[in-house]
Amino acid sequence: MTGDRTKVLPMRFVTTLGFLFSSNFLVAVLSVFLGIASARLLGAEGRGEFYLFVQAVSVGTILVAFGIHTSFQYYLRKQLMSKSDIMGMVGFQLVLSTIILSVGLVLTKSYLREWFSFSDDSLYLMLVSMLLGLLVLYLNSIMMTFSRGVKATTRLAVVQSFLQLVLFLGFVFLLSDQTAATGYAVTAFILAVFIRALGSLGMVGDLKFSISKTFTSDLKELYVYGAASFLANISSILLFRVDTFMIQYFKGAEQLGIYSAAAAISEIVLLFSSSVGIALFAHIPKLELAERISLIKKTLLAISSLSAIAIVSLGVFGHIILYILFGEEFSEAIYPLLYLLPGLFFMSLNYCFANYFSGVGRPKITGYIFFLGVLTNVILNLYLIPDYGIAGAAIASSVAFFQVLLLFIWALKKLENINIQDLMTLSGDELDSIKNLVISKWKDLF
Repeated sequence: MTGDRTKVLPMRFVTTLGFLFSSNFLVAVLSVFLGIASARLLGAEGRGEFYLFVQAVSVGTILVAFGIHTSFQYYLRKQLMSKSDIMGMVGFQLVLSTIILSVGLVLTKSYLREWFSFSDDSLYLMLVSMLLGLLVLYLNSIMMTFSRGVKATTRLAVVQSFLQLVLFLGFVFLLSDQTAATGYAVTAFILAVFIRALGSLGMVGDLKFSISKTFTSDLKELYVYGAASFLANISSILLFRVDTFMIQYFKGAEQLGIYSAAAAISEIVLLFSSSVGIALFAHIPKLELAERISLIKKTLLAISSLSAIAIVSLGVFGHIILYILFGEEFSEAIYPLLYLLPGLFFMSLNYCFANYFSGVGRPKITGYIFFLGVLTNVILNLYLIPDYGIAGAAIASSVAFFQVLLLFIWALKKLENINIQDLMTLSGDELDSIKNLVISKWKDLF
């Protein structure tokens, strides 16, 4: 019986992975196209301002959500709360978030203007964008409980990316005011998120709101459950984004714009590993320890092989790719790109380990490890960016990613009794299984 299950599971795993990878690939390609368009039309400084805006919205949204979106998904899936009660909670959270963000903006506006050169208009637009982002996040958590929730949310992400690109290009070429191009990019971003929110509302359907008699105690339980995943969520995003704010603070928007070109290209390397991580999280809870080890070994082999090929290719052809896609103004991005490449290999493996611990019910481990990585990244950036600029930021990230990998390896040994040597050796049966899966998928394609 176990043998049959392990044969069926990899096929389900590969099917899930195939959909996620193809969808994420579309989002990544559209994101790169948007990066190219904004770089060409805005220049390095304008691109840096827009990139900072998007990253600030992304971090702010996760920060204000405080992990409660994961609670919505869990409590609805387990039928511990009704959909109408959850929708009531969503409405309450949006009102509360509006108050928190408004008060926070009043208290921090002067500091944000001084530290990151945000204008008042940008700050107000960020507030609106964060509220829309929260609505999308909460509705996604509800849709993920549907039988086709993964496909629905992923398709909406593709639509958002496509609309953002089309709207930005449409504004620039129809309105023909290059001086306002950064504003066009921000407007396109907000409109695309707004349209995605409308699409999510349509997908959720039956928009009934209710407030239960146990609202206060339910809300407390939701916060307690969400807090467990909050550290992992915010640390994960800060591990990648904290250098954005530090480059802006120390070096300004132009250097940040150049760095963003390297980031846009390098993140493609993580596309496959992030898709594998999500698929792994969905299947790991169903397996015994030996089966988990077998599946992780196969995924690590696939991730490391594909990541190595992508990294070597970028190392050889990166300067040509940057010049062709972004132009001569961004040629300096080759230096942070090269320094990021080793870290990208480490991070591609980290995705697998992070989702493993989440899948076995230990999300706090991922949160603690990522948080230590963020601390290392911040400390190194404080020393390296003033003297070495964007190349120093890339070095700091690679070192932090390597530290995270070492901590995951230690945690696997300490908490799961899994040696890294066990994950690096494949039996003949496991190699045959991988070969059969590859052949099967190749035949499906052709």
